[in-house]
Amino acid sequence: MLENIVGRDFLPRGGGIVTRRPLILQLINVPEEEPEDTVHVGYKNPNQALRNEWAEFNHIPNRKFIDFGDVKREIENETSRVAGNNKGINRQPINLKIFSPHVLNLTLVDLPGLTKVGIKCTRLATFGCTAPTDI
Repeated sequence: MLENIVGRDFLPRGGGIVTRRPLILQLINVPEEEPEDTVHVGYKNPNQALRNEWAEFNHIPNRKFIDFGDVKREIENETSRVAGNNKGINRQPINLKIFSPHVLNLTLVDLPGLTKVGIKCTRLATFGCTAPTDI
């Protein structure tokens, strides 16, 4: 859902718990510049930011990320650095700012390990089932 709000693919994907640290995502609206010359448009990397789009991490000051594939890799690397390479979860957040003319000024938090999984009632029939069989 966060990627839909931003309009970019920047979150790690995989099986199990992938987001193992909180991600504090600050969206910052910046003015749109003049449109780029569209007369000669060749291949454009879908991860490549537009002219006034970039991302910054608090743990790497003064570095602008213009390739959102690099943003994804940095989230993975920073998660492994603090939380380890196993499936450990750490409460220290990753702070990411995304600057774009296509976002509203907004701060969002993605917490690790929160999933919606269907459950079945495990109580004995004599005590009654308080949970639905499918959520």
